[in-house]
Amino acid sequence: MSIQQYLGVYSPKNVDVIVAGLTIDGLGEEMIEVERLDPEDFKARVGPKGDVSFIENLNRAGKIKISVKQNAGNAQKYLRALSSARSIFAVQIVAKGSYTELVNATTCVVSLTPRKNFKADEQDRVWEILGAQIIEQDN
Repeated sequence: MSIQQYLGVYSPKNVDVIVAGLTIDGLGEEMIEVERLDPEDFKARVGPKGDVSFIENLNRAGKIKISVKQNAGNAQKYLRALSSARSIFAVQIVAKGSYTELVNATTCVVSLTPRKNFKADEQDRVWEILGAQIIEQDN
């Protein structure tokens, strides 16, 4: 189990999520989570003579979790098509209204596709997107 560091937790009321150029409509009530898979900025290395050096960790891979309402058919179909085609795409999380970029993720794939649910009660479906480079903007 890896240590995970949250880069940000965003309310779907305050942000828009853009996946492969399309704004996802019908975001669920759950918060949008962005986390790094390897949160350490530096790693210590000990040499054979006991000398210690620090190496910058350039791994910026991470996960973005978004929930989409079950009745948001177009968004569900779009994400499912990206997953089925094993497409590589970019994801941006932007502030509603101002479209100020908060998170930019490149080289992304859908890493967890929710199961189809045919129950009468509507539930949100959580999608996990794995990004090779996730950068949170300083605003």
